[in-house]
Amino acid sequence: MLLRQENSARTSARSGFFSAICFAALIFAVNIAAQTNGSPDAQTLLPTISATREIIGGQAHAYKISSSANQFVFVAVEQKGADVSLALFDFDNKKLLEINSPNGASGLELLAFIAPRGGDYSLEIAAPNKSAPAGRYEAKIIEMRGAKAEDERQIAAFESTVEANKLFAASNPENLPQVFELYQKALNDWQASGNRIGEAATLQYLGAAYVAAGERRKALGFFAESLALWQKLKITSETANSHNLICETNYRLSRFQEALNHAEAALRIYRGNGDKIGESAILMLLGNLYAELGETASALDYYNQAAQNWRSIGNLHRVAATLNNIGLTYRDAGDAQKAFEFYNQSLQTFRADRPGTRGEANVLNQLGFYFLEKGDLQNALAHFNQGLPIWKRITDAFGEPVTLLGIGQVYEKMGDAQQAVENFNQSLAVAQKRGSRGVEASVLFAQARIERRRENLTAAKEKIESALEIIEATRAGILSEQFRAGYFARTQKFYDFYISLLMQMHQSAPAVGFNALALQAAERARARSLAELLAEANADIRHGVEPALLEREKDLQQKINAAEQARFQLILQKRPASQVEAAEIALRRNLDEYKSIQADIRSRSPRYAALTQPQILSLREIQTQILDADTVLLEYALGEEKSFLFVVSQKSIKSFVLPGRAEIEGAARNFYEKIKTESFVAEAEQSAKNLSRIILEPAEAELRSKRLLVAADGALQYIPFAALKVQGSDENNEQFLIETNEIVMLPSATTLAILRRETANRKPPTKTIAVIADPVFGLDDLRIKSTASKPKETNDKLTLWQKTVLQATENVRSALPRLPGSRREAIAILALTTPAESKRALDFEANRANILSADLSQYRYIHFATHGLLDSRQPELTGIVLSLVDASGKPQDGFLRLHEIYNLKLPAELIVLSACETALGKEIKGEGIVGLTRGFMYAGAKRVAVSLWKVDDRATSELMRRFYQELLSERSPSPASALRAAQISMLREKRWQSPFYWSAFTLQGEWK
Repeated sequence: MLLRQENSARTSARSGFFSAICFAALIFAVNIAAQTNGSPDAQTLLPTISATREIIGGQAHAYKISSSANQFVFVAVEQKGADVSLALFDFDNKKLLEINSPNGASGLELLAFIAPRGGDYSLEIAAPNKSAPAGRYEAKIIEMRGAKAEDERQIAAFESTVEANKLFAASNPENLPQVFELYQKALNDWQASGNRIGEAATLQYLGAAYVAAGERRKALGFFAESLALWQKLKITSETANSHNLICETNYRLSRFQEALNHAEAALRIYRGNGDKIGESAILMLLGNLYAELGETASALDYYNQAAQNWRSIGNLHRVAATLNNIGLTYRDAGDAQKAFEFYNQSLQTFRADRPGTRGEANVLNQLGFYFLEKGDLQNALAHFNQGLPIWKRITDAFGEPVTLLGIGQVYEKMGDAQQAVENFNQSLAVAQKRGSRGVEASVLFAQARIERRRENLTAAKEKIESALEIIEATRAGILSEQFRAGYFARTQKFYDFYISLLMQMHQSAPAVGFNALALQAAERARARSLAELLAEANADIRHGVEPALLEREKDLQQKINAAEQARFQLILQKRPASQVEAAEIALRRNLDEYKSIQADIRSRSPRYAALTQPQILSLREIQTQILDADTVLLEYALGEEKSFLFVVSQKSIKSFVLPGRAEIEGAARNFYEKIKTESFVAEAEQSAKNLSRIILEPAEAELRSKRLLVAADGALQYIPFAALKVQGSDENNEQFLIETNEIVMLPSATTLAILRRETANRKPPTKTIAVIADPVFGLDDLRIKSTASKPKETNDKLTLWQKTVLQATENVRSALPRLPGSRREAIAILALTTPAESKRALDFEANRANILSADLSQYRYIHFATHGLLDSRQPELTGIVLSLVDASGKPQDGFLRLHEIYNLKLPAELIVLSACETALGKEIKGEGIVGLTRGFMYAGAKRVAVSLWKVDDRATSELMRRFYQELLSERSPSPASALRAAQISMLREKRWQSPFYWSAFTLQGEWK
């Protein structure tokens, strides 16, 4: 378990841990005597009238405060991107007080005094750091009135706060009891005197102290109270600081959605205030959050922005922290060497700037884990042991349980189980005390491994189940479907271990039913986000959500489309990589904001709140709800050392041990690469035999003449099971699997159950089929009117967006040629029904407007015959291409992307995507392939037929003609049966017998 650096410098150190030191100089200047003698150039600071000014490093501004005798004066200077100090001078220009709290460029500097004599005092507001960039501050006299008896309580509150801060600043855990006592006394005095600013600040300090004590959940309550007061007082800098503290605390508690919400709120304020330090701290936190959620590219974007800011500010400590986090991100991406280089840079920078800090201890942890993974156990132990004493002597030692976990893992590798267990136990106790749920799960996983090695399988089961409870709770709190999937992908090793452990227990006690539990664990580990999406699909979660939020969502969709269009154009024009990269960064930021808004919509939706989490099916439920006597489920679970195949019929479950993930995925990728290339027919056949031997042969006796529901895993999701080879009726004769079995692909059995439940009472569409085919892509297409071939006559009248699209279409012509076979395909399909029962959308009519209209919802079958675009990095941009120009040659947006498909209403029995690679997308561990299939299922389709590779135009046209002949015949077979019949008829003709021509298409979803 690796932890990223604290993000706010610490933010708590800026605004919560130490900003109370600003009160160190707030000790009242009592009995200040002498005559007024203020600077003649000074501005007069008046009660209730604020002075807002910009200041740069090295500047100083003078103000005059005119006070009557025995007046209580309370001044607040809110820093909005400027780190300032305050100095109070008497009538003889003698310095009475000086204040410069270490709260950076955000938050309040406060000053209070009682003047026994009337006159003018001088206040100097200066920016002492001569290299500091320009920033703003707002100075205001909060109170100026005659001193009252209750002001003694304010004096007492100031004094308690000052003393508490001095103790807290020492970062000694032994001081914490006294710190809590002093802060609580100060809070009582602030509340009694009615000073809401002092109350808000002290609530924030108490929260920070509880964080230091490891009681983060308790800290959140204080931060929330503080935030509410700062918002009521309209003090934006401290409002941002409270958001920042709540964000960081939630991050440490693995409450990622709450952390994201508060991070975005803080970032808006910091940027509005021009506070580079606050902005940089939040950028760090956002980097950490996106890294935890598996969004590596976005994480690096945020880290690079933060690093640039920290360097411009001159804060080496935070530069070092950013380098560490960049290293961690590269480590998560699998680039261990690059990670090691960043760790070393980080460590050297920490030690050069300020040795012995939590930042140094944290990067020592990362280096320890680096050497542990390399097998250099002595070096790993040395780095962990260097960091442990640092954690022991500081407050908020968030990395201590991580260090103890690392030491335990070193001893585990050394074979010293007793030492490993002792360190794991210490780590677990500290993690639980500090509320570090992610670390706690990792320690429980480590303990489960030890118990398994000791053959204490029941104890191992209890430990891993406790770890999975934490993971499930964390996952449930993430509202963004994409972020939830990213987090889930990072935790798949827990599920893999659990399945493997249960299967080991099954081997020892076959009659107990551990294999049934393993099957349920496999269901629990896959396609969870899709199951939840399907459960919410009919809930109309946008109902009751504020229109302004929905408008922001719509606006972002348009921005995403425009940004993707611009990026696509740069690629086609072969522009420099730097330009393409900049366009990709801009696109990612829009996508991240879009995901966040979708999460916000869910959080505010009354209907979403009423939804219950889909229940994972048990063995008995799979047998009764999914299967019939002629159907079996094949569910694969790939593991590092061993993989497993579960074959489930209505009356039994049988399980088979298969080779590890590497061997299976290697064979699957080899088969896929061969079969998708027309020239590798012989090699493909041998690859098919090899893969079949591995993943089918052990269970072949259970499959004969059955309908197969295949829940694949990993690279198996990319291969056409139809083209695998099995023993035919003649022992000397092999057949394709499609010849012996009907095949349907499933994300999981649970998703099929949800799909059935959500569509059970739906009225079927009244019309038969809509066909969208043969769009117009380029200006050289002969279907465009001759007048449209004169762009000079029309360009001046085009909008900027249309000109952008026009340029893109001119570049896209060679990349997306016309598909003449799609027209033949469409005409052949339409000939099987009547015009009254069908919709014909060819040529220019094959456009976005036709797809986005409600008209398509009337059809049972919807057929797309066009190009598909695959974006495996950003699956939201995967889509299909429709007409890019209208009949007059005017450009139009013709890309229908996945994020838009989710918003369609298409209650179809079947959607066919007769385009290239429409089954593909971004493979996310535990979720499968995130692509067009799940988008159309969310839109309402019971089943989707999609392609696995770039299909041959003529072969596809022929396959689809035969498919619809079967589907629309009087026999009315199921789509799965019709597809099987079409494929078999083609493989038996010499011209089409190669699986390259007929096996690319698979059916996913409902089989009935």
